[in-house]
Amino acid sequence: MYDYKTGVVAATGKNKPFSKVPDHMPMNDADEFDNLDEEEDEEEQKKLKAAQKKANRKSLLMMSALIGGPAIIIATLFIGSHLLFTKSAPSAVDISKAYELRKQSGMSVSTALMGAELLGDDLKGAETDNATSDNMTAENAPDENMMPDEYQYFSFVLAFTTNLKNSKKMVSVEIACAKLAKYIEGDTFLLEMTDMEPAFRSVLLGHLSEFQETDLDSVPKRQAATEVLRLALNEELLKYDYNSQIDSLYFTSFRIF
Repeated sequence: MYDYKTGVVAATGKNKPFSKVPDHMPMNDADEFDNLDEEEDEEEQKKLKAAQKKANRKSLLMMSALIGGPAIIIATLFIGSHLLFTKSAPSAVDISKAYELRKQSGMSVSTALMGAELLGDDLKGAETDNATSDNMTAENAPDENMMPDEYQYFSFVLAFTTNLKNSKKMVSVEIACAKLAKYIEGDTFLLEMTDMEPAFRSVLLGHLSEFQETDLDSVPKRQAATEVLRLALNEELLKYDYNSQIDSLYFTSFRIF
């Protein structure tokens, strides 16, 4: 039965009443579809951004590999070639070994030869040479008295410059000394000369200041002057109980100005 006032059909028996849909309630199907479309668009944009980031990472890795790979290969080749073909500088131990090898062979060793000149062939097979020298008996060792004498030279590092006596001029000379001796005596000579160098400088400057210009104006006079200086240095060596004596003294450079 229909009630015109309430708009409800009265049900009888098992039938239940139902309500009439109000006219002021709108349908929401279109809005729901719009919301679904927006959500799908957002998800799609997120997927696109994630794919773009992944592609960017791959591109960056590929560029790093293209740039870094050749650089690593070149660096490896450079370091390898440097290690294979570059000779390392001799160490103090190597120089000391070469020094001992040269002395054991009976050759003279001066302070001027303590560097690279002692290296080279002497260090080749150094272990073999050392083993041989350790096993050498006294009968097989070379007789020092049979070794020939040779000159050992010592040069003063700095020039000697002083005023000439009774003159406004000055003299400047560079001096070298020599001794004829066997290799062991020659090494002792070089060590003693090095030890006495400060005292020698004072002695030489004192004697040079006693020369007049006329005492040095010719070759024979300069040779006579070097003999005076040689004897003065030998006296100084004896004064300090050194055994070495200078056999020759030279002006390696000479200038009056």
